[in-house]
Amino acid sequence: MRVARGERIYVLRGPFGRRTVLAFGALRSNSADPLPAISEVDERLGTTTQVFDASAIAGHAHLVCGAFSALTSWSEGWNFTESLKLELICHTASDRQITRAIGKVGVKPGVRKLAFLVIGSSRENVRAAAREISSALGLRRDDGVLDIGPEKLKRLARLYSISDAELRCSSIEDLIFERISLLGLG
Repeated sequence: MRVARGERIYVLRGPFGRRTVLAFGALRSNSADPLPAISEVDERLGTTTQVFDASAIAGHAHLVCGAFSALTSWSEGWNFTESLKLELICHTASDRQITRAIGKVGVKPGVRKLAFLVIGSSRENVRAAAREISSALGLRRDDGVLDIGPEKLKRLARLYSISDAELRCSSIEDLIFERISLLGLG
């Protein structure tokens, strides 16, 4: 995984080939359903975009780890959903049960702090998709929504069933990455 200087663009390589991923946080000013605008942009640009509740995401690397796991599962035929977008939700949530995964990391009405994952063929491709989605939804980019403070740490530990004993031994990010990795073994 390589990070482009000054941006949160990652180049992933694996059994799925080469994919470019842009992960970002944002604040939305309205409660409109983001999915129609995202679907329109994805269809036109050939990207795959998923949106998450930022309060359930442990930073940029959490999104990228979920993307790598979902892309690998999808390309190897180990997927357990019918779409890559749902696979991204499940892997990022570290849960095979779609309803639980959506409940864990999905965007509920009224949630203003969002996390986005845009997967495409090039930097220009994912930048264009992120720009168009941000404009269509009236988003203000704010990667600070992905930061982990004390309250978010408690929420993440509860969501991902992480004990205090585990947290004394490792970071919340590493423990979530472990759960995502273990999903592929189940």
